[in-house]
Amino acid sequence: MFRRRLAGFSCSSFLLLGQLAHAEPSVTPTASEPAAPTLPNEPAPASSAIAPVAALPTPETPPNYLGNVSYTPPAFISEPTVLPPQAATRPSWRLSKNDVIQAVLRNNLGIQLERENVRADEFSEQASGGTFEPNVTASYRHRDSDSPPSNTQEGSAGQIINSVDNSWNVAGSKQFQTGTQATLSLNNDWSASSQGNAISPDLFRSSADLTLTQPLLRGFSTDGGIQTSPILHAHFASERALAQAQLRAASAVLSAENAYWDLTEALKSYQVRVRSWELASQQLKLTERQIQAGVLPPSDLINAEGTLARRELALLEAEGNIEQASDSLKQIMNLPDAEWKKAFLTLDAPRFVRLRPDVPKLIAGAQARRPEVSQTDLDLRQATLDQRIADNAKLPDLSASLSYGLIGQDTSYSGALSDLGKARGRYWSTFVRLNWSPLNEQRRAEAERASITRRRTAIEKNQLLLNIRVEVRQAARALETAEKQLYAAANSRSLSEQSLSAEERKFQNGMSNNFFVSQRQDELAQAQLAELSALIRHEKVRADLQLATGDLLQQRNVRLDLSAR
Repeated sequence: MFRRRLAGFSCSSFLLLGQLAHAEPSVTPTASEPAAPTLPNEPAPASSAIAPVAALPTPETPPNYLGNVSYTPPAFISEPTVLPPQAATRPSWRLSKNDVIQAVLRNNLGIQLERENVRADEFSEQASGGTFEPNVTASYRHRDSDSPPSNTQEGSAGQIINSVDNSWNVAGSKQFQTGTQATLSLNNDWSASSQGNAISPDLFRSSADLTLTQPLLRGFSTDGGIQTSPILHAHFASERALAQAQLRAASAVLSAENAYWDLTEALKSYQVRVRSWELASQQLKLTERQIQAGVLPPSDLINAEGTLARRELALLEAEGNIEQASDSLKQIMNLPDAEWKKAFLTLDAPRFVRLRPDVPKLIAGAQARRPEVSQTDLDLRQATLDQRIADNAKLPDLSASLSYGLIGQDTSYSGALSDLGKARGRYWSTFVRLNWSPLNEQRRAEAERASITRRRTAIEKNQLLLNIRVEVRQAARALETAEKQLYAAANSRSLSEQSLSAEERKFQNGMSNNFFVSQRQDELAQAQLAELSALIRHEKVRADLQLATGDLLQQRNVRLDLSAR
């Protein structure tokens, strides 16, 4: 019996396998795979015993959230913010975003420090011109001596000669930006002596001379850059301090805005949690009525009460987030102690501004406006000047001087000055000085080091420009991503509202329970929080793009006051 069944099974199985081997399966062509054409005089394929393979569904194209889509913030975002009951009992301060920015510009410690740095560098720049200020010197000397004569012309042996000498001199000097040093002096001498060879017992002698000294190689350049290098260095430092102050102010404004939006998000998140708690409270009351009516079992009350307890816990967490965000904002604003006791309310709601940034244009503007670029340009100019100074220091120290003077002499001081004016006695002289180190190893090494510094600064500038390009591209891409996320979050919130409405109707008709209603309420709250976070993020990313392009302060109409207070 067993052999018969085995033989029957084998024959039928082999027959079926033979049919399958000679049959050609038929595949339904999909839209992406056309059917193979039948060749001429080719017999039609035999029908297969196997069912045709179903075509895979074509994946749907994701929604284009950057298309013709408009967005308006919903009511729970645009409505005014409110304080929790405990915070509402304290004095409050309603703040706009501009109020926060102005307070930061006044009180921020970093900006105050930069303000002092700017003032210090301005005074340093003024002090650097002291080299070219005129200088006046005056001196007076009195000498009285009693001594024997040194020769017979002065007097006889044993004689004591009395000599009195008074001299007073006045000189004025000034160094010009050409490197020329000019000195004008008036020298006066009054001598009274009992010497035998004295011209007169009282003799006044006055002289006036002008001396010009000019460096010819080291310390000289035709454009005056070498001679005025101290002033240029101080000017670069002052401009660099201004750029650093602009950079610090922009960073402080961005931090203040982010803290403002963080507080706004915390306040509005609390309002979302309040509405979610109200829904749970209403659901609990509805459940109690349906239990009393016998529609629901008493065990459903536990689920509703548990949901309400979780919403109360979320409310407490939201209140703590408000206090933490308020402290962060107060810290950035650097408020006095009395202001820390106040509760903060934000007046400005986040708004959506649709932007389509021209990235190449923004990159070009950022590379021209950013304070860091200004600082690097100043560093490069200073490095170029330092290299010029180092190359000039390798030259020999060669200078020439020219002096011209008048001499007057008489028995009275007025007569000496009158004789000086007649220019009967005069003199002139020239002087050339050379100081040269033939090997000059130290100055050549310093010149090479200055050259390396300049090249390194040029490389740093190119690296900065590249970083700015990347930062602007990333900021523009982040803005586009934030806009997409905002549209997606708004769509999710709208669907969550519809889902909760449908679930509540099912619950009222006895087709659902508290668990699913609570789940839909949680989904709606999370969707609302996600939309709020997406809109806040869009605000922050938009400010990040303005910071990356160096346009943040101008967009906020901020004029930085760097005067000392």
